[in-house]
Amino acid sequence: MHHSRNRTATWALQMLHRGIYADQLAPYLARFPVNEQLLILRSEDFFANEAGTMARLAAFLGLDIMDWTTVTHHKFNFARGQEIQQSDAEQQQ
Repeated sequence: MHHSRNRTATWALQMLHRGIYADQLAPYLARFPVNEQLLILRSEDFFANEAGTMARLAAFLGLDIMDWTTVTHHKFNFARGQEIQQSDAEQQQ
C-alpha cells in the first residue's frame, strides 16, 4: 500500500509540474522571439472568443482572415471519447 501511495504522489507531482507552463515555455522563449516566431495562446481565451483567437492565429501565420464564426465544431471528452452534451446557451453561441 505504501508503494501505491508513493506512485500516486509521484504522478500528482508530475501533473502539477506539467501545469506550470512557464517552465515548459522557457526553452522556447530563450530561442524564439515572441510575436515574431512564437505565438502563445491561452485555452481560456480561445474558449471565450474562438473566432477572435482563430483570427489572431491566422494573422500570425500570414493566412487570409476568414469568418471563423461560420465554422462549426463539436466538443469531446477525450478521456472517454464521447461528445459532451452542451447546454442550450452554449449551443446558441
